[in-house]
Amino acid sequence: MSMAAAPSPKRTRRPSPGLAATIASEWRKFWALASMRLIIAITMGLTVGVTLLIFLFGGGGELAAEQQGEKFGVIFIGGTLGITAFTALAATFVAVEYRSGMISCTLTATPTRWRVLAAKLLIISGLALVVGSATSFLNFAISQSVLGAMGEPTLHLVEDDLLRPVVLFLPLGMLVQSLLTAAVAVGLRNAPAAVVLVFSLNTIPVWIAGYVGDWFANTVPRRVPGATVESIAGVSTPGSGGYLDLVPAVLTLLTWLAAALVAAFSWFSRRDA
Repeated sequence: MSMAAAPSPKRTRRPSPGLAATIASEWRKFWALASMRLIIAITMGLTVGVTLLIFLFGGGGELAAEQQGEKFGVIFIGGTLGITAFTALAATFVAVEYRSGMISCTLTATPTRWRVLAAKLLIISGLALVVGSATSFLNFAISQSVLGAMGEPTLHLVEDDLLRPVVLFLPLGMLVQSLLTAAVAVGLRNAPAAVVLVFSLNTIPVWIAGYVGDWFANTVPRRVPGATVESIAGVSTPGSGGYLDLVPAVLTLLTWLAAALVAAFSWFSRRDA
């Protein structure tokens, strides 16, 4: 009497973690990287820290004079440097796993690739808004408190129409530039190259505007991502070469972000780990 072969157990495919679980996993990886905490500290130092250093070393009188001529020059001193530093965080967070080879493990644990990239971008976005808002309000409070203690004129958020710039400029700038840099880092798989490329995108059109003709000068510089953020935040002077009305500025910025994110998700889903 022959014995029938025992049926082999069915292999059950483990479901891919959901978006919430993927975000939690990426968040743990984020804080496990010492470089992430260092970049956040550098970002704060290049904004709030620079303001404190200038006051501590006797630059209060010069800042008071500058604020009389250009009110944004003091409350956002070091702001561009802080935004640039934060883009390094975004690029590093996306590209570091390619450099270490850990991306293969990540995609094995979470085969649904879009969730991995979405989790990274959501973490970057949330941090950009939190860090940007904190540095903006801290810098405003510190600069105006010290000027007031020196007997110098100070600015007020509501009376001087500064609420919109203080609320939007640094948080929106960090959000936009970090998402663009993260998207580029997905394609290049190299954090420094992504930072340099996005920085060049924002600065080179402005630098060469005076040398390449009126059409370029009046059209391109005001439509780079950094300039659209300044227009939306109310930092640009109406009529200047970097100014766009609010609706065109928002639409231009959304176009930049949509193009970058569509490209990033396409690259991430198609390319080998």
